[in-house]
Amino acid sequence: MPSLGDITLARDSDTREVSSFVRQFGAAVFPNFVAQSMLEGLRREFRAVLEQPENTYARPLSYQPGRAVELKRNALPVEHYQTIRSFFGSPWMRAVADSYMGHRILLNYELYATHEFIPATDIAPTHHDKLWTLKFMLYLNDIDVDCGAFGVIPGSAASARARFRGIFEKHGLKRLSMNDARYTAMENDNVSVDLPPVIDIIGAAGTLIVFDSDTYHHAGSVSTSRERMILRGHTAHKTLHRRVRKRSRQWWRGEKRFNRVEAWADRLADRVFQC
Repeated sequence: MPSLGDITLARDSDTREVSSFVRQFGAAVFPNFVAQSMLEGLRREFRAVLEQPENTYARPLSYQPGRAVELKRNALPVEHYQTIRSFFGSPWMRAVADSYMGHRILLNYELYATHEFIPATDIAPTHHDKLWTLKFMLYLNDIDVDCGAFGVIPGSAASARARFRGIFEKHGLKRLSMNDARYTAMENDNVSVDLPPVIDIIGAAGTLIVFDSDTYHHAGSVSTSRERMILRGHTAHKTLHRRVRKRSRQWWRGEKRFNRVEAWADRLADRVFQC
């Protein structure tokens, strides 16, 4: 049975090694990824983000476990949140995403700052995402189980993809609208009994987690007087999805990397079928 050590990599791992590792396990954990000097800057900006009123690049969210704000990274003014923008736009992250997803990706196009501090409130049940992305998650404080640690089921992405593609097969679909009841009712929080238990990722401030959203993941709840501070970026090949076409990138998800020709053909097919 996998352990936290089995999904942990060194900070200086080659980006192609990281990509291959995530393809195999669904997640890679990097302890001490961020230097203390940068971590302090990220914390300062994190606190400022949580006070940010709604505007063209920030959207405060209704969030039961605490507070949360969504940011559009590419819309951030140059003078605002420079450390956050630089960190989530790093060449290393871009190289990992390019190696994993392929040509023409939108690196961390949306960011989430979440501060969980309301005790005994579930943060997220075990699930896979309905919409596939590659995510970069940073711990801004020391996090253990009592802080609502994030966790994953290594190697579980295949099960999630089979469930997603099963909708197409069961109903003989070539395209599936995201407004379709069969999409919205996807049982993405129904974990197969054949899968092993979740591995909680206990880590110090500065721990980075890279994971494929098809990997079953969860976060527990914080205990009294504890907290969890997270910055998370989502990477995709486009921002707007109205429907998923069979054998498109969103259908293949993280199973394969799209080269330039495949990406071009995928975009053309989307235009033809107005996906």
